[in-house]
Amino acid sequence: MTNPKLHTRSTMRRTWFNRVFALAYTCPILALLHHHTLDLLHSTTLTSLLILISDTILAFMWISYQSFRINPIRREVFIENLSHVVKDEREYPGLDVFICTADPLKEPPIGVVNTALSALAFDYPTDKLAVYVSDDGGSDLTLFAFMEAAKFAKYWLPFCKKNGIVDRCPEAYFGGEPAKLPETDDIKVMHEIMKMRVEQAVEKGKVCDDVIDDHARQAFSKWTENFTRHHHPAVIQVLLDSEIDKDTTGHGMPKLVYVSREKGKDVPHNFKAGALNVLLRVSAIMTNAPIILTLDCDMYSNDPTTPLRALCYYLDPSMDSTLGWIQFPQLFKGINKTDIYGSELKFEVQINPAGFDGLKGPSFMGTGCFFRRRVFSGAPFSDEPAEITQLNPQSEDVLAQAHRLASCRYEAQTKWGSEVGFRYDSLVEDIYTSYRLHCLGWRSVFCNPKRGAFLGDVPTNLHDSLTQMKRWCMGLLDIFFSNYCPLTYGIRHTNIFQCLAYTHYTLWLILSIPITIYSFLPQLALINSFPMFPKVSESWFLLYVFLFLGPNVQNLFEFMVAGGTFVRWWNNQRMGIIRGLSSFPFALLEYVLKSVGMSSFGYNVTSKVVDNEENKHYEQGIFEFGVPSPMFLPLAMAAIINLFSFSSGVLRVLKNGRLDDVFVQIFISAYLVVSCWPVYEAMVLRSDKGKMPGSKCLLAFSFIWYVSGAFFERERKVKYRAASSASKMRSVGASQQVPTRSRNYRRRSREIVDNARRYFSPKKSEGSSSSRFKNRGRTSRTKLNMCSSHGILDCASNGNVSLIEDDDVPIPPWTFLILDQDGDPMTINIPSDVNMNNMQIPEHVRFVSVEKVSTLLRMIVGLQNILVSKMLESRDRLNASNVVIHELRRRIQEYEGNQNRNGDEEDGLVTSEVVPGAGGGR
Repeated sequence: MTNPKLHTRSTMRRTWFNRVFALAYTCPILALLHHHTLDLLHSTTLTSLLILISDTILAFMWISYQSFRINPIRREVFIENLSHVVKDEREYPGLDVFICTADPLKEPPIGVVNTALSALAFDYPTDKLAVYVSDDGGSDLTLFAFMEAAKFAKYWLPFCKKNGIVDRCPEAYFGGEPAKLPETDDIKVMHEIMKMRVEQAVEKGKVCDDVIDDHARQAFSKWTENFTRHHHPAVIQVLLDSEIDKDTTGHGMPKLVYVSREKGKDVPHNFKAGALNVLLRVSAIMTNAPIILTLDCDMYSNDPTTPLRALCYYLDPSMDSTLGWIQFPQLFKGINKTDIYGSELKFEVQINPAGFDGLKGPSFMGTGCFFRRRVFSGAPFSDEPAEITQLNPQSEDVLAQAHRLASCRYEAQTKWGSEVGFRYDSLVEDIYTSYRLHCLGWRSVFCNPKRGAFLGDVPTNLHDSLTQMKRWCMGLLDIFFSNYCPLTYGIRHTNIFQCLAYTHYTLWLILSIPITIYSFLPQLALINSFPMFPKVSESWFLLYVFLFLGPNVQNLFEFMVAGGTFVRWWNNQRMGIIRGLSSFPFALLEYVLKSVGMSSFGYNVTSKVVDNEENKHYEQGIFEFGVPSPMFLPLAMAAIINLFSFSSGVLRVLKNGRLDDVFVQIFISAYLVVSCWPVYEAMVLRSDKGKMPGSKCLLAFSFIWYVSGAFFERERKVKYRAASSASKMRSVGASQQVPTRSRNYRRRSREIVDNARRYFSPKKSEGSSSSRFKNRGRTSRTKLNMCSSHGILDCASNGNVSLIEDDDVPIPPWTFLILDQDGDPMTINIPSDVNMNNMQIPEHVRFVSVEKVSTLLRMIVGLQNILVSKMLESRDRLNASNVVIHELRRRIQEYEGNQNRNGDEEDGLVTSEVVPGAGGGR
């Protein structure tokens, strides 16, 4: 008779849809990139290049993300069948639990105590269970807190097991609605006393002699005046021993060990990975359990049967012998209703690991993971013996040996951190270690039970959330540029989809490039009346719609299937934009500075201390911007430029129509305006300490003004040079086909422009321009041809202006350029029904027209409008029109000379009167 199954595995129903959609979506991506490449070849502007770069990055990240969707699976375990495989609980393998903490000020000791108590209360044989606490801050406050916890545990553990309590974290149990049991009140009073004593010690900043006994005082003897968190000897204290300590019912207690490794100022300590390796060595000589559970200090157990779920995989005879670890999802408590900071990380900790599981297994998330101790010694089938053999636990030399293994110089000239234990050289030791283990041949599984196995805390302010994300991104990028890059090393040691999945994580922060480009470039172009995307009436517009809606609808579907809501999905999308404008670019900048030796990485512990006002705002769904962080500057800039561009775009459409030309840009601006709404509240509508500092707002305005001006000035020059070169090439290539008249116009046009530039270069010594524009004679009828940046303006005798070798441009007959009293160009609007031949010129306006004045005026307007439409922005109107005005000045001087020679002719100069109320400006 075969034993019942301990677990099952099934492929998710959406797998085939994911594969078909991936193939269908790839085609328009390739078409879009091909279209961008052609645009770049024909117009080598910075705008075209940036759009191509951003869309290429988005395409690569989307392709790499499909590795999570190629084969997602779902697993289910059957704890009730475990007794058919293991007849007696005493045959369970030993379990060592590792809990790491680093700073008692950012990670309150009472929180670490609650995590340890929940682990001590597992439904697991007490003689097989041991909890090791690594205090990397070397704080006597943490040791004191665990001494108090050891006393309380003797009452708490039998209370939970006797009454079948599921929430075995004391803070979570008493913070909810505890069961009405006879012992409940007494246990709650004990818990409050323990909590009060620990918090009083933390508030004082030291452990007073009156709160400890003589035996405990000996343990604190190592905290001398020279003891600092960065330079101190190793401290190892056994607080509970299963063979010595008993609970109130007479049963043995699990082992509880406090470990603070030795630190030296001149020796690198390798952050959390170094602390975990010390626990590996110390636990090996004390208990040497074949299974290890790693927990963050704030990640308490939410289900006491979790170790039994792990055994359903490890003890299953049908399971692959290369199974190295079992990862449970990293779930969080205290998230507000709408999850404004996207702290749930549903894609990263629930959806993506299920896709990882269909390849070689999920990565290590830093907490909630059950390891085989064997994985830290080498490949699955290697014959290399473990470096540390178990000593006799009863030996008197165990503690002395443990202190030696916790020495800061023990790892010198060894393979620890490179081939043994948790891997170094990255701030994200969890993903890096699991990636290296996968390359060695180990596999992993993802176990996601209905009741969360572990629950942790989340940052309750935006700055802490972004800082944590920045640290992760720097560590991930370190992996990509190491000798073990997934695209070079990983592809030779594991399958291609696993490599793409790790590549997607390690290059996560490069999403800041397209996010930044699409947050500024289309908006600046919209402000300057420059369309960048296809019109609504064009077929390419439908491709953009599909490329935008396709992945977003798919993400929304996956999010809601995983138990999310639309509001939380939207907040997750918004936080993706906020991270792409803040933590991602700053992580990239800091990594570059570190690479050139101008900066160094630091492991900043995320604060677990709760501020009452911040927590109140968080519960209300209000963002916190009160911290004067530079990461808020680009976010404020994006919010301002998008609001301004959206407003200007809508007003321009209401005034002039033509929505289909700029619909995509207006939509992008509107999308980002809605995403940045909390930023507007923090900048304008709020008065509490969570508002954005005024200095950041002012600096954001200044940066926008400078960047927009510099960028489009460069674009204007590049576009002008490219268009001029293209015009010359067309002129040369078509010299045989174009009539002689057109070739003469081109040659004459170039001569006119060159002469105008040479003649009218700025000279301070020139006399008043008003004397040069006095008209005393008459001129003959003239046909004038001018050169624009894209062709030749042909001004015919009937007053029509056309562009040779280009589409005709309609010219409004009532707009022209004149000079104001300072000699600067000024736009004047004149109704079309006004007779321009009988208009008077005020004395302060220096403009003189020749016969057929409308011809010249339309020529000026035609050149102005063509350059505006071709050269993006309003400042170019001034630069482009100067050439025409200079030429006009020279022509007027010629007319003055002709007047003196032809004084008897009747067709003289006419005057014009500026219409009152007409708008003007540069």
